[in-house]
Amino acid sequence: MFLGGGLFGFFRGFDGQDFLKNAFSIKEVRLSLSQQFDHPQFMSEKLAQFQDRMNEYVGESMSAVDLVDIQSQVANWNWVASVEVFRRWPDQITIEVSPKQVMAILIGKSGRIHPVLSDATIMEPIEKGSIPDVPVLSGEVFSKNREVLVKALVSLEQIPEEGLFSKKNIAEVIFHSKQGFQYRLLQPNLTVQLGEEKLGIKSARVSQVIEYLQNNKLQARVIDANLTKKVLVRLRKDI
Repeated sequence: MFLGGGLFGFFRGFDGQDFLKNAFSIKEVRLSLSQQFDHPQFMSEKLAQFQDRMNEYVGESMSAVDLVDIQSQVANWNWVASVEVFRRWPDQITIEVSPKQVMAILIGKSGRIHPVLSDATIMEPIEKGSIPDVPVLSGEVFSKNREVLVKALVSLEQIPEEGLFSKKNIAEVIFHSKQGFQYRLLQPNLTVQLGEEKLGIKSARVSQVIEYLQNNKLQARVIDANLTKKVLVRLRKDI
């Protein structure tokens, strides 16, 4: 009878919520990217900073930790597009992050390199060894005029991922108030003028022109596609 009364007293005083709060503590906070990221070297520094920050939750109660608060913290970081946070019982918190893409870089007056994200966020400077393989936005106009910066990123979005004229083949983007956007290519070494409208159609025309030039062993210095229906090619005279 004494044993039964003791058990009854134990269960009567048992608090399930208090048990969960103290029985399970966080042993790991795991980060995962929910999409492919094109710049792993640049991103590795951000992920290391992220992991250090989130490791502060290790040792806290699994049931008491505020997932909404974690989600709000992570969502405020300028490189994060979206985030979801989950409990993985018994001892893990999982954070799934969709990062914003790095579209270009800006080089400041002091030579410091700033990644530019897909939403036109200009990030803090990075080390030269971490430079992502993206076009350079040349000229102060991109840092001083957000409208031009946004237009430049929109223009890059309309240019194909692959091909003779593609994002991967663009070394530098320049903006002129009258001529619009110009793109200096890696290979071949020439400048492409597209203007600001119908960039997808113009990009296809430029690829065709570059293919024609290569097939006929011609070298151009400028391809001007900033016209209604035709493309103007200025050949090199120094060869």
